[in-house]
Formats: sequence, C-alpha cells, structure tokens
Amino acid sequence: FKKGKPFLDKIEYVNLPDGNVRMVNLQQGEVDIVGQGWFPGEFYSKIKDDPAITVETDVSMQHDWLVLNTTRAPFNNKKIRQAFSLAINREDIVNIYGGLATAAYRIFSPALTEYHVDKTLPTYKFDPEKAKELIEESGIAKEDINFSIMTAEFLPTFPSIAEILQSNLRDIGLNPSIDVRDPGAAINALAVDKDFDAFLI
Repeated sequence: FKKGKPFLDKIEYVNLPDGNVRMVNLQQGEVDIVGQGWFPGEFYSKIKDDPAITVETDVSMQHDWLVLNTTRAPFNNKKIRQAFSLAINREDIVNIYGGLATAAYRIFSPALTEYHVDKTLPTYKFDPEKAKELIEESGIAKEDINFSIMTAEFLPTFPSIAEILQSNLRDIGLNPSIDVRDPGAAINALAVDKDFDAFLI
C-alpha cells in the first residue's frame, strides 16, 4: 500500500497456538514469520545464532494493559490503586518474554517517545514497602481487600503474567484470585458488562 515497497500476492496467517509448534514450523520453513507477542521468549537463545533465521528486536507499540475498575471496591480507593502499581515488579514480567520486552511505567508504550518526554511526571517504580504503607493509609484492612485478576489467552503469556501479579501482591499482604476466561467471555465482561475487578489485556 506504499509506493515503491515490495508487492505481495497474498499473506497467509496460520493459527499455531502452541509455542513449540510455532518454533518448529519456523525452523523447518513451514512459516516465514512469527510475530511479536507470539514468540516464546525461552526460544530466543536457541535460535538467535541460527544463520537461517533473522530475529528483529525493537521497542514495540504492543503493550500489556492492566485495567482497574475504579467504580467499585477496592479500586475506588486511590491509595489502593497506587499500592497495586508499586507492588508490581515489571522486570519479572519482562523475564516472561525472555528479556525481549521493556518495562513500561506509563499508559503508552515507550515506543511512543513523545509521551515520555516529561521526566517530571511521577512513575510508580517497584517499591513494595511503600505499597504496604499506602495500604495502611487507605483505611481498609488487608483481609477486607478482595479482588480477582481477570484475563484470557489473548497472548500465551497472559496467564503466567497474571500469576506474577498475584505473587507480587501476595508479597504485600494481599491475596487476589485469578480468573482466566475464554477470550470472548473476557471481552464481554470488560467492555459490555463491566463486571471485573482488575483486567489484564
């Protein structure tokens, strides 16, 4: 669609849900490209030196979102929301992608550099002790803070990321549950019914 660029007669998308199958198909030449988000991070070290495969890495526009429902408890409390953000070790999530990710501290991907110019804006770096202080300041007892983290296999990594979030939050005394749904049902809960506490997408 851009003048002077290569023309393709067609592009065929192949659905290969299993990461191992995707990598075998790539290595055997059955597929030509494995796109971002669908590249199992653990395979990177195995294929990065393969002369038959080119691995392109850059900061991507793709980013994982965590949506908090601020219309109901506990996330209608600002200090709980702040504590949640401080409790998350984003480098743990980067490791899920085999290091092929960049930790984000704002709503937009770091690839959108114009949204990251103002260095005076606050960022919520990993600080579990501060998170604990904010929970105390919230006026809500830890045992009364109940919520679930909903997600689906929008990407194969999402259930594992939800487990990291759960572990990080347990470290500050909270005990969220995980609700992994069919993608269609999850999107309906998010966009139609708005029936969720925290949503990973």
